[in-house]
Amino acid sequence: MYKINLSEVQLKIELQMEETLCDFNRYLLRKELSSETIKYYMFYYNKFPHDQELTQDLVDRFLDLYVKKNTKVMRAFVNNYLEFKKRRDIEIPKLKGRKEEKILKILTREQILKILESMNSQRDKLMLLLSFEGCLRLSEMINITPVSFRWREWKDNRAKPGTLKVTGKGNREREVHLSSAIMYNLYEFTKARCNYIDKEEKLFGISKRRWQRILEVASIKALGSRVHPHTLRHVGATNLIERGFNLVELRDYLGHKDVSTTQIYVHPNKEIIKDKFEKIFNQENKVE
Repeated sequence: MYKINLSEVQLKIELQMEETLCDFNRYLLRKELSSETIKYYMFYYNKFPHDQELTQDLVDRFLDLYVKKNTKVMRAFVNNYLEFKKRRDIEIPKLKGRKEEKILKILTREQILKILESMNSQRDKLMLLLSFEGCLRLSEMINITPVSFRWREWKDNRAKPGTLKVTGKGNREREVHLSSAIMYNLYEFTKARCNYIDKEEKLFGISKRRWQRILEVASIKALGSRVHPHTLRHVGATNLIERGFNLVELRDYLGHKDVSTTQIYVHPNKEIIKDKFEKIFNQENKVE
């Protein structure tokens, strides 16, 4: 009679589990998720009961175990794991209770200035103003080099706005314009940091994550709430609309391919709308 070696069976199971874990990790890497997100997903992966049949009941029980920590990250892990296992017939129950509406936080120009005042570093202040005035994406701002600016044109007439060449999504290039005041400060900063303005290294020498953290700390200090770098792009775009840009002009300035994308960035000021309405109403109902 053949005798089963339990140690060999156990080893085989462990090897299979290790192989599946590696496959899942590679699956997440192929999706180009951040290392931080993958770290959280792998944490929940190690908690998941892989030795049981993957059923709706198993997923429900797993979610119930973490009901107090039923975060979006954990639920996103389950979604990715089911996709990895090709079991999309299993549903993830919706969270009970009132779901908080996801609204983009839009700031005013005055609030931007408050964040600016809470910053001590000249570099941080310039990054904030660049993101706002240039309506820059985070990656665009991080990758700016001294040669990105048209210094010679600006130096011929320093009272006029300056020009910055930006390479955006799809390797598309565009130009954004900056006030003479920020151009002057950028010029002085560049000379002090790089000694000359023809250098092709990154001007600010900072990572995306580090800038996000700096902005978070400054915005909490100034406004009592976090502000994400991409919000500055929205605020800048709204500011341009309020100053007379139309959607087509704004589309080109933001580097979008389609106006429908640009519309997402437009958040009209309610006070301005109210003032315009009152002017129209008063004009139409003016008594001679």
